[in-house]
Amino acid sequence: MKTDFFLPFPPSINRYYSKTRNGVYLSAAGRAFQTSGILFLREQLGDHPLIDYPIHLSLILYPPDKRSRDLDNYIKPVQDCIQNSGLLINDYLINQLEMFRGYSQTPKGSVFVRIREAAPILQNTAEERALI
Repeated sequence: MKTDFFLPFPPSINRYYSKTRNGVYLSAAGRAFQTSGILFLREQLGDHPLIDYPIHLSLILYPPDKRSRDLDNYIKPVQDCIQNSGLLINDYLINQLEMFRGYSQTPKGSVFVRIREAAPILQNTAEERALI
């Protein structure tokens, strides 16, 4: 099974959380992304069945401008959005993850997401280690 959809461009992990003396919380930017991302996802997939099996998650990040960005700073907000939408039972089911940088398509940017069933888990044999 393959599931494809777009999400709005997420905040960097540096802006996703707010740290206070009482703890760490989702920031206003993080809450806004979660709300809009869940709406985007539901508009595109409708009433999709819950994914409760290991997955391979592919992301193409389309930044809104040409500023330098570390791709890995955008993974967690996307994973949380997919889980909070009710599409994925828990993000621990992500067994494989790949992320690519794409050219900007819109002034606000976006993220293309593809979910498919994960390949078998590697068993740490010499043959499997030779694959990487």
